[in-house]
Amino acid sequence: MEQNKYTIRQISVFLVNKPGTLGEITNILANREINLRAFSLSETRDFGSMRIIVHNTEKACQVLDENSIHYSLVDVFAVEIEDQPGGLSNVLNILLEVQINVEYAYTMLVTRNDQKAIAIIRTNDIQKSISILQNNHKTLITEKDIEEL
Repeated sequence: MEQNKYTIRQISVFLVNKPGTLGEITNILANREINLRAFSLSETRDFGSMRIIVHNTEKACQVLDENSIHYSLVDVFAVEIEDQPGGLSNVLNILLEVQINVEYAYTMLVTRNDQKAIAIIRTNDIQKSISILQNNHKTLITEKDIEEL
């Protein structure tokens, strides 16, 4: 994983697609005071993938290891977007202009009153994405920022 100030480590947890699996994992994390800051779930017939951003990645990984829960760490980035129509498409168009492919994206829960939202994005070139968004005066979010939300 290539880290810079704006690279965020997403935890991808592999789930068996059966009743109670998601609740079991979220309970394990909650019981160890791991707060989910962003969450996405995708599924197939037999398996699912839970993508999470947490306030303490190291502790969450330790808890998952202790409970023999399979996961991987994936580099993503977080960018502030205007909480209005076109806010996300503005960021996506900047990436498209330099032929960056968005592999997936999801939003993050925030409770601030500044009319902003946060998008978590995975692209085919994280470092180039971060650089081009900075050059376009977009506000990128660090892991430290997430810890303080």
